[in-house]
Amino acid sequence: ADLPPAAPTTLAADLAGPALEDILLSWRPSSDDGGGAGNVVAYEMWSGRTHDSTGASYTLLATLPPGTASYLDAGAGVGDTSNRFYQLRVVNARNQTASAAEQAGKFTRFVGAGDALLSVPLAQTDWNLTAVLQTIPWTRARTYVNDGGPGVWLSNVVGKPGATLTALDLRTAVWVNVSADAWWSVAGLVPAST
Repeated sequence: ADLPPAAPTTLAADLAGPALEDILLSWRPSSDDGGGAGNVVAYEMWSGRTHDSTGASYTLLATLPPGTASYLDAGAGVGDTSNRFYQLRVVNARNQTASAAEQAGKFTRFVGAGDALLSVPLAQTDWNLTAVLQTIPWTRARTYVNDGGPGVWLSNVVGKPGATLTALDLRTAVWVNVSADAWWSVAGLVPAST
């Protein structure tokens, strides 16, 4: 059968490097990587500044050899104020392609000193509050939780023990007090739905 290669699976996108200046993308290779009629000849990383669910508007960022399971987009992390989206494609010997179902991305937003209401638009590898807010100088974070009963405020104050807010998720909006103007950046997987 003349079938396209099995799609790879995008696993994660994380800020990387000493100053979090890069984006590290990782994936599980195609099951056709390493043999068979549909043998993989390359992986392609495509990227765009605005999200496109089909990836059709993205441009080719890199072509990578078979067996590759990660790519470092140098300089695309902290310090780069653009949003970025990534689609991984696999190419076989007959030049047929398949795209990973999951896209990755980096979201960046300017946050002025004072209180800001933030929500995380990308699924994180590490949902710990300090990891999610690692690119901004925050002093306090709080959110209101109401799961059917009486609501309660959860909070975390830097340097103060007894934090009740330690992790976030895709559904959480959080008030964050920022001590100085900063760019907030997060990298992760684009959710299929919110």
